[in-house]
Amino acid sequence: MGGVIHFRSKEPKLSLGDKSHVVESGLYTRYSSANQEKSIHADVNYGKRKWASLTSLTFTDYNDQRMGSNRPEGYEEFGKRKAFVRRVGNSDQIVANIIQNSDGSFKENYDVQVGTAYSQIDFTQKIKFQPNRNFHAVLNFQQSTSTDVPRYDYLTELTNPADPNSFRYAEWYYGPQRRLMASLKSRFTKANALYDKATVIGAFQRVHENRLYRVLYNSQRIFQLENVYVYSLTADFDKDLNENGRQKLMYGVDLNYNYVQSKTGKIKIADETTNENPISRYPADNSMTTLAAYTNYQVSSADSAFTFNAGLRFTQVKLLSLYSLLDSSTTWPADFYEPGVGSNSNDITWSLGGSYSLPGGTVIKLLGSKAFRSPNIDDFSQFRPRNGFISIPNPDLKPERSYNGELTISHELAKSDGFGIRLAATGYYTYIKGLMTRRPYLLPDGSNIVKVFGVEYETRANVNAKKGIIRGFSGEVQCNFLKNWSIESNLSYTDGRSLFEVKDAQGIVVLDTLAHIDHIPPVHGFTSLTYKNKKLKISGIVRYQGAKTPDKYGVSNISIDEDGNRIIELGGTEDNLEYSYWRIDPNNGKVLFDGTLAWATYNIYTAWTLTKQLTLNFAVENITDLHYRPFASGVSAAGRNFIVSFRVNLSK
Repeated sequence: MGGVIHFRSKEPKLSLGDKSHVVESGLYTRYSSANQEKSIHADVNYGKRKWASLTSLTFTDYNDQRMGSNRPEGYEEFGKRKAFVRRVGNSDQIVANIIQNSDGSFKENYDVQVGTAYSQIDFTQKIKFQPNRNFHAVLNFQQSTSTDVPRYDYLTELTNPADPNSFRYAEWYYGPQRRLMASLKSRFTKANALYDKATVIGAFQRVHENRLYRVLYNSQRIFQLENVYVYSLTADFDKDLNENGRQKLMYGVDLNYNYVQSKTGKIKIADETTNENPISRYPADNSMTTLAAYTNYQVSSADSAFTFNAGLRFTQVKLLSLYSLLDSSTTWPADFYEPGVGSNSNDITWSLGGSYSLPGGTVIKLLGSKAFRSPNIDDFSQFRPRNGFISIPNPDLKPERSYNGELTISHELAKSDGFGIRLAATGYYTYIKGLMTRRPYLLPDGSNIVKVFGVEYETRANVNAKKGIIRGFSGEVQCNFLKNWSIESNLSYTDGRSLFEVKDAQGIVVLDTLAHIDHIPPVHGFTSLTYKNKKLKISGIVRYQGAKTPDKYGVSNISIDEDGNRIIELGGTEDNLEYSYWRIDPNNGKVLFDGTLAWATYNIYTAWTLTKQLTLNFAVENITDLHYRPFASGVSAAGRNFIVSFRVNLSK
């Protein structure tokens, strides 16, 4: 459940040879046909004996993305962008999505998803100072900004799916997204009684988020502005416990403080005047403080055939949301305004794991752990309308705790003449106590409807289910043959369920059952065939995903009717059934959602090293131009896509 993607960016390089300084530079440019992406990146490294500088700049421009045109049988009209809304003069107009040919005639442009274009620029500056071999420090400054970023799934939301022109919104976009980060990393490598290596990182981030939307034909635009400030301090220490390095102790502390300031208003589009708006995404002021300390012990046998890890971590999380009296759409209890509502939780988590390499190439890995997740501000205090439902705050939300087990068995068989094969399989099981999941929830006044701009939304909130279960497996095959050829294939399957209890009027449980939870993707995987020599690499990759029918989608509520039949509700979850494949029932004219369909795309990737300085990459993705909608997404995937990129290394 969950995980971490750790990105490690380049660090400045010092001049370590005979030269007094070193200069390295690189250039990368890329073009993609499906969205007419134009990207360019340049970086320059200048290093001397004790200090170095790395400067990086990236600009990317995306046009509206073209989806695949070959639709599955029975869904020939699904996803087509037949029209969109434009502001013409002082009124909203629904415009047909057509383009003019060179001869003056017009043709349909339905496969272009108008409302997905934006551009972005990123700047990074790093400075490294190393006065001696036992210490260095890296100052890291990053800044990123974008143009307005449209929210395509909202722009295509219809009030009546049978009417392709019944748009709910005239506008829905993020204002320019601005992120600033500054950090200082210090590393100490002179061994002493406490550590052999120590790393201390202090960082600050500011993220500016701005959401703007306007209901069709409405004269006022709502804006929601959030400023997020993040302060963090981490310190990690490594210590070898014996001379041969087979026993190691790692320990550290982590301090993190988040402050979220939220405000909202209405802009009258005729004269740009602003006034207060009765609904904001978050309360006016929010803070989240996390304090953690951990230790991890690592030991391995002399031949490294056996390794063992044991870890322990203490985490404390404090959360506070302070509501504003300007939030007049809902009457909150008095303590929501002063002193505010929040939570204070802590837990000790652990992990035990080991691996054993058997003679003959078999490796067995076993892991057991306990995890802890406290609600964040998004879980705890969000006020967000979408797809006919609105997320509301739940001050009673508690942390969830999970108990995890994982087993991996792999076997590697190597032979001469470049042949080798590796097989691996992983199975895992997670039991979650107090699983946070979204379900129907009442406002303090007992109602379950919130009206925003004249549109009624049914309330949902994150609540704690008594238990949840997530289980799954993945398998992998890698095979090398004929020296230059290789095959790789991977398949993953996950199943997740949570407990539902249905009570009668007297509070007695009449139904106790497990039902599907959201965020669980369908079975998916890939298979690739690759040829590689010193200058050329060619890969053919098939990516595939299985179907996910509505009965496998996350359940938001279960009730029992007068006849004792179960009524299962699927709306308002993060699985977004409303964005899946649908059709109109010819018998009653109602919309039937069919969930996610199975799909497979065929792709070719090549990399050609022309010289020591220049590499050319060429790819064709989705060769058959298949139209498919990724699970839980409101945007159809790119159609046939030609990609060309050049990478120039001016240092070689």
